[in-house]
Order: sequence, then structure tokens, then C-alpha cells
Amino acid sequence: MSTNRGRAWIVAVAIFVVGVAVGGLVTTWLGFQRIRHNLRNPGISSGLFDRAGNRIGDDLVSALHLTPAEETTVRNQIEEMVSKLKQQRRRGALEAAAEVRATVRRIQSSLPSEKREKLREVLRHRFEKLGLTPPELNEK
Repeated sequence: MSTNRGRAWIVAVAIFVVGVAVGGLVTTWLGFQRIRHNLRNPGISSGLFDRAGNRIGDDLVSALHLTPAEETTVRNQIEEMVSKLKQQRRRGALEAAAEVRATVRRIQSSLPSEKREKLREVLRHRFEKLGLTPPELNEK
């Protein structure tokens, strides 16, 4: 009887460990997919600004007991703010990409020719891991 009980505990622990491992791997994979999607499409994804705008609007409507006309005005102002913040985010992403390209060009120009190929490989691997297109590297 105790042999079966011991086996049952071993099986239960094994099922628990496998469940935790698989759950952790799936959660990690889904997280990376979400990050890749957001990196590829910084302005498309519904994100922090949308959620924050909705929450601020809801909080103001309930806390200030706004009339429907006032609520419409407040929500329009919040939507305008959210739109401007998204535009700033897109501009920031473009500026960041430009800075990465400029830095890569500076690094490339400072390296000897035999190390430039290794630089291309390293950058290609890093960018592909994120699902992005690596910055162009010109032969000099």
C-alpha cells in the first residue's frame, strides 16, 4: 500500500513540475511575441496611452459627476491628448531607429575590415531575434 502511495506522490509532483515548466515556457513565449509585435508596430498596438486615457476619463466622469455634455467634452480632450502622445511615441521610435543606424555606422567605420563582417553577423542575429530588420551596413 505504501509503495503505491509513494508512486502516487512521485507522479503528482512530476505532473506539478511539468505543468509549472510548460506554463512558464508558454507565458515567456507569449510575452516575447507581444514584445516583438509592439516593436514592429509601435503606433498600431493599443497600449498604455489608450488604457490610461480610458481610465482617466472614467475616473473623471465618476468623481466629478459630469453631465453627458461635459463628459463628451472631457473625453474629446482626453482622446486628443492620447493621439498626441501616440504621435510623440512614433516620432521617438523613428528617432531611436535613426540613432541606432548612426551609431552602427560610427562603430563600423572605426573597425578594421575583418571585424566588420563579424559586426554584421552579430547585429543581424540580435535584430532577427527581436523580429526586426537589422540596420543597413555598407561596405567601405
